Parts: sequence; structure tokens; C-alpha cells
Amino acid sequence: MFHKQYPWIELSLFIKNGEIILVDGNYDKTLQIAKKESELNNWKLITNNTWDGYTQIPMDIMCGYSTIFREFELQYQQFKHNGPITHLMIQAGTGGLAACASIWSYLNKNNTNIWCKDLKMIIVEPMICDGIYQKVQNGVNTDIVYKNYSTMTGLNCVFPVILLGLY
Repeated sequence: MFHKQYPWIELSLFIKNGEIILVDGNYDKTLQIAKKESELNNWKLITNNTWDGYTQIPMDIMCGYSTIFREFELQYQQFKHNGPITHLMIQAGTGGLAACASIWSYLNKNNTNIWCKDLKMIIVEPMICDGIYQKVQNGVNTDIVYKNYSTMTGLNCVFPVILLGLY
């Protein structure tokens, strides 16, 4: 399920005999339809977003993200560097990758010389779709209406994952 602005994805799914359901809406609208279709067709939905009653698969996905940070640490150790990392910038999306980055750096900053003890983590999201920022500022999910779409499929997420503790 992808927005119609990504015809190459439609073509690649067609070539692989995949079923395509075009959604005129944002990531969250697409996710609602995917959830409904998976329930109706007894399909297994795999996404890193969460909702009440659906947290195990997203947690497994977020654990998988830790591989990124472990591999980064291994590569960082191989090259000369000028001390520990002081800032980490990461895209928001639904917040799963950012949550993993936060947890990983917190748990590992005392075990390695890679992460600064007072690491600054900067979560970046488009101003046109700032669901995590709005949630932190207002304390409630805000149904953001936006007209532009990110060139990165699926990163225009309005509602953050519930595992972030923002609920």
C-alpha cells in the first residue's frame, strides 16, 4: 500500500504478483487500511507502528534496529576518531528507530568510549508532518493534515508508536 506518487513501487509489486491497494492519504490512513485488510483476509501485518494489542512485532522490529547501532559501533572503533560521539541526529518516522537509538545509546554509553556520557539526541521530522513534536508539545496526538509527501515512502507519520511512552 503506497501513495500513488510512487509508481516504481507499484510496478515492482506488480512484477512480483503482489496485490496493490492505492490509498489517497498519508501514512496513517494507509496503515488503517492495511490493518483492516489484514484482519478481513486473515493476513499477518508486519509494521513498526503500534496500537493497543499490537506491540510484539514492532518491538521485535525495534530490537532489530539495534543491529544498525552495533554495526556502527564496530565501524567507529575501526577508524580514528576525536573522542566520543556528542550528538546523534536521527529521523523520526513513527519513532521506532529513534526509540531504539535512544535506548541503545543510554544502555551502552557507560560500556564503551564511543558515546559521550551526556549525548545529545536530535530527532528530525518534517515540519509538514511533525507528529512526535506535536505529541510532546501538546500531550495529545494531533491529526495533522498536510499536502506534501516525503520522498522517503512512509516517513510522513502523524501518530508516534505507543512504545515511546508518549501516550
